[in-house]
Amino acid sequence: MAALKAFFSKQNNLLINGTIIILILCLFYNSLLVHLNGNILACFGGIFQTDFLSSFPDDVYNSWNLRGIGYKTILYFFYKLYNFLFTEWDYTLFEKFTKFTYYAILFLLSYFFLVGLKPFFKKYNFNFIRVFLCAILLFLLATHRQSMEAEEIAVIITLGMFSFSISDNKNLNMLSGLFIPILFSLKAVTIAFAGFPFIAVLFFFKDDRTKIYRFLISGVTFTLLSIALWFIFLPGELADLKEATNYQSSFKFKVTTIPLLVFFGVKNLSCLSNLILPYLLIVVALFVALKSRNVRSISFIILTTILPSFYIIIQHRWFPYHYIIFLLTSFISIFYLSSVISKTILNRVITTGVIAACLVYFITNIVPAYKKILFMDPYCNNCNYNKTYYEEYNQKFSLMSEKYDLLSQPHILFLTSGKASYFIKTKSYLRQTYPLSLQRVDVNPAIKKTKAYHTALNRSLNYSGDYIIIDREWFNLEIIHTLDDKIKAEYELVEKYDEIELLVRNK
Repeated sequence: MAALKAFFSKQNNLLINGTIIILILCLFYNSLLVHLNGNILACFGGIFQTDFLSSFPDDVYNSWNLRGIGYKTILYFFYKLYNFLFTEWDYTLFEKFTKFTYYAILFLLSYFFLVGLKPFFKKYNFNFIRVFLCAILLFLLATHRQSMEAEEIAVIITLGMFSFSISDNKNLNMLSGLFIPILFSLKAVTIAFAGFPFIAVLFFFKDDRTKIYRFLISGVTFTLLSIALWFIFLPGELADLKEATNYQSSFKFKVTTIPLLVFFGVKNLSCLSNLILPYLLIVVALFVALKSRNVRSISFIILTTILPSFYIIIQHRWFPYHYIIFLLTSFISIFYLSSVISKTILNRVITTGVIAACLVYFITNIVPAYKKILFMDPYCNNCNYNKTYYEEYNQKFSLMSEKYDLLSQPHILFLTSGKASYFIKTKSYLRQTYPLSLQRVDVNPAIKKTKAYHTALNRSLNYSGDYIIIDREWFNLEIIHTLDDKIKAEYELVEKYDEIELLVRNK
């Protein structure tokens, strides 16, 4: 009888794991069909500028991006890898190859870091393969439309930080702090992700003071060391990150924006199906903590909820990919629940969340895309950067480039959101391939006092090249009268595609 029960249990596990694998393959295939969103195209547009700069690593350092040097280096790696393997440039092939390689590397890293957590899973009788497959499934649900955002990479880096910090290997404990400067190098605000491992170690290993001390010593040591190295070797990068916070109005907390967190969180469910599981786990974890009347547990759940919420609020942008930080909330909540409730109940909660997430994904993605029955949220269409949207931009810039031989130009003044420098691989006259230092003065007049603003404005006023590309929808030139007057006096419109204008110097 026992053998028969074991047999059916094994078959059941194979069925569940097989189902998850099928879902993963479907999501992975779908992710390859979706083009990189406009945000990532703008970032790659900045990386393309390295072709016109010096050799590595100076070309990466001197190129401009809204994110940090760590993130720039990652994009640079994929760009150079494609150029090394393929002789012909093809945008579609580049994106598919890049996304495939990107996910493959992240999945391998996830496996490596999760292996480090095996003792924890074994302690609570968790199936490691199941944990790994569910982690990949949830990651794909969150990222198949938002691929290659800094927040996604930060989730994996944070997982590595947690794995190292709780390892039985003291050398790995002492290296756990190395992940803090890596998080900062991706995007200044992603350093907040380090709060998750810190809170988790204090909670789960309160009796193991050596792990806590090693983690704290490592974190402080690597943070201070990285600060010194950044000031000595990368002062310009720190200046860029400081300017980026001005453009995005980051690190400014307002209580009045809290309702927007909830509003866009619900709104983004159609874009980020995986949010269902974090929200469900938070509710269940808080319920369990309140029921136990354990102040320490209640505080733990509240902190792991406040941290991602604070991260999103201080950025004031409400982009769907900002909510990916809630993946870490899911992970931490599962850890907590596994230590206080039965495995059976927890499995039911996780299964319910996964099924709900997959159902929402099917309704909001598969049906609209292939059956044309439902219509997707316009907000999501923009972040999805769907095929039609992509091809329209590609066509616009391709026609411009071919008709006026823009690739042969020594430089072009790009006054666009960054897509132009992606589709037209010509040197940007400004270091900023999408000049936020000029465009953002409309929402933040204080930028006019910055060095970056005056540098970009003076260079633009001295520009005498043959062509200017302007995205009128993105850049309201009327807010900078001197630049607007110069362009009107010296340039004339020769091509217009919706809000995209190509201007040629009036000779």
